Amino acid sequence: MAEERGKQPAVEIFENAIKNVSPSVQVKAKRVGGATYQVPMEVRGDRKIHLAMTWILGAARTKSGKALTFV
Repeated sequence: MAEERGKQPAVEIFENAIKNVSPSVQVKAKRVGGATYQVPMEVRGDRKIHLAMTWILGAARTKSGKALTFV
């Protein structure tokens, strides 16, 4: 269905979605002198892809309508 609607190969559509959703910065807790600070840090490449896929699947699962099935 994605190929018909987007007039592109499905793999390209999926890769474009991953690229659009993947984060470039995340915050991590750093403890300095008894206080904890949220410090922004760049996200590694493999973690970017993992987070993007997790977010896309989570959004698809919570969407009402047709069930999300893997064939």
